Amino acid sequence: MSTKLYLGTRKGLIHVERGPNGWEIKSASFLGVPVPMLLPDSRDGRLIAAVEHGHYGGKLHASGDDGATWSEIAVPVYPKGEEPVICAMSQKPIPQSLEKIWALEAGGADEPGVLWCGTVPGALFKSMDGGASWQIVDGLWNRPERKE
Repeated sequence: MSTKLYLGTRKGLIHVERGPNGWEIKSASFLGVPVPMLLPDSRDGRLIAAVEHGHYGGKLHASGDDGATWSEIAVPVYPKGEEPVICAMSQKPIPQSLEKIWALEAGGADEPGVLWCGTVPGALFKSMDGGASWQIVDGLWNRPERKE
């Protein structure tokens, strides 16, 4: 059973560990900033956190020391020149710029540096270099149904 727990909240990221006296808070990061997703990458031990700054938008941060320090890494970028998609339910335009990172996954054990990222508006991105750069998965992005 795991002895670590990471809680992504609307007010930051809380790191909790189980010790001899039960669970205790070890640290808190990104105080006052929503953290909708955290990926503890078992391949290299890094933590990758998606954060939602109200003013600066969605960002990604990585830590190689269990959250003691964080460095900002690249975020996915949508293709330039894309027209907003009209939402079928609300009939409002959805701009093609990063609103939210809702999924992060590591590649397989034999794929060092591979990361996957699901976003809103709906898109899937892949990184081959541990999050230093991202490429959109064209096969999904170019489907005609996406605009519906």
